[in-house]
Amino acid sequence: MKKSTPKTLSTHPTPTPTPPPRLAAAVRPSVPIRAVRPLISGQIRAARALIRWSAEDLARSSAVGVTTIRRAEIMEAETSLTAANDQAIRRALEDAGVEFIDGDEGERGGPGVRLARPTSSRSPRGAA
Repeated sequence: MKKSTPKTLSTHPTPTPTPPPRLAAAVRPSVPIRAVRPLISGQIRAARALIRWSAEDLARSSAVGVTTIRRAEIMEAETSLTAANDQAIRRALEDAGVEFIDGDEGERGGPGVRLARPTSSRSPRGAA
């Protein structure tokens, strides 16, 4: 019978895989991306009024609870919405033709809303 010899670990380091080349520089847009500020309660109320949506209409279109929407709208300014709910409400209202104004420096006035395009065919009423 052969005598078994204990295996020893190799002292040679295992090659580590090289990371893929960074693509961020190649796909970086030429226009700087502007940070989106969270909505304030007045923007949500005003946006709904512009397109004549009830809180229920917004809840249906954004998949955010109507109680969450009402709670956000009764705040003085800043809401307690999660980032996901804020984004869902913003997307639903923008899809309906509302444009949000952040009120950045250089602009007159503060945060607000305006109509970006007509809203005639954007009502969620009767939508499944």
